[in-house]
Amino acid sequence: MVLNFTGLLYLFVGIATIFLFVDKRKKLATLSHDIVPELSDEAFKALKYHLKRAYERILFLGVTFLLLAFFHFNNSSKEVKTFFTIFLIFMFIYNIPPRNKAMAILDYYDLNQKILKERGFRL
Repeated sequence: MVLNFTGLLYLFVGIATIFLFVDKRKKLATLSHDIVPELSDEAFKALKYHLKRAYERILFLGVTFLLLAFFHFNNSSKEVKTFFTIFLIFMFIYNIPPRNKAMAILDYYDLNQKILKERGFRL
């Protein structure tokens, strides 16, 4: 197994992304309806659902970075590295829709990140 800068970079980014997922999921567990009383019960459930999906996709992104690191360390073929790089790009794009839906819910109720941060919740 040959260590190279690109593989190390993918490894560190993958680990950081997985830690980000863990942190976000813990914070999502603390999100209560009291923090956003403007939302109806249905909108609150939808917000939590979309945030949960977005955070799960962060995990998928982190695992993809770890796979890329593995293939770089093992000096896999260029085709494999290219495939997983394209897969990484698709995973990034796959993460956008649930975030947009969550933000649309917040925008509908005139809530923004600043207001949520003041209330003790960061997206």
